[in-house]
Amino acid sequence: MERLILASNSPRRKEILEKFNYKFDIIASNYEEETLENIENENIINTLVIDNCYRKAKTVANKIASQAIVIGADTVVTLDSVCVLKPQNFNEAFLFLKRLSGREHTVKTAISLVGVGFEQNFELSEIFKTRVSFRELHDEEILEYIEKFQPLDKAGAYGIQDFITCEQSKDPPPESFINKIEGSYYNVMGICPFALQEMLNKLNF
Repeated sequence: MERLILASNSPRRKEILEKFNYKFDIIASNYEEETLENIENENIINTLVIDNCYRKAKTVANKIASQAIVIGADTVVTLDSVCVLKPQNFNEAFLFLKRLSGREHTVKTAISLVGVGFEQNFELSEIFKTRVSFRELHDEEILEYIEKFQPLDKAGAYGIQDFITCEQSKDPPPESFINKIEGSYYNVMGICPFALQEMLNKLNF
């Protein structure tokens, strides 16, 4: 396997790739993401998420002198074709989770691969979607969740791993905020290792 570099400081993406025995280094990107706030068009959101993801990877790739494949990733949550971003504070996290309560939303994770140092360098970007349904949530349990897990660094103001394991995703327990998932659990968590491998396979790695 060629050298892999993850262009992210996300502890969740690191955890996933380690769990599935990927061998990689981490070089965090300093790319300033383009904001997706107030955009109400799925096609534009998809384009911007992929562009953010690609530019994260490309920024790191431009620093690499040796042969490597740089992995960029970016995750967003959309509800009714509008992005639910990372909350800026406790109150915003509460409002985001109230919006998701009793509704189905979409989690999109884009993955970009940028190869450098090869005879012919390459770039490949794809976006993967998972549908997530929340049960009706009470204000008290939302407040308790925010106080316990402090989800201010998470798109949509939650982390799926806070509620269920991958093994529970087919039949979530009744106390979980989540009552149904269609698609990859790990895609919601930050990166799907199987989707990443499929992309590497397309590039013959």
